[in-house]
Amino acid sequence: MATTQGGGPTEEREQLCLYIDQTLTERGIDVPALAARRGISRTEITDDWRDW
Repeated sequence: MATTQGGGPTEEREQLCLYIDQTLTERGIDVPALAARRGISRTEITDDWRDW
């Protein structure tokens, strides 16, 4: 399992990010629009709460 300097295994992090993205979308949140309003990419949405 590949790991990165920040800690968690890369595959698990990617799965978690995909889960968050899918959950937001299922709840009616336009993830690309949310990211655009914040001036970030959709992959950066959870950066404030992540420490990996």
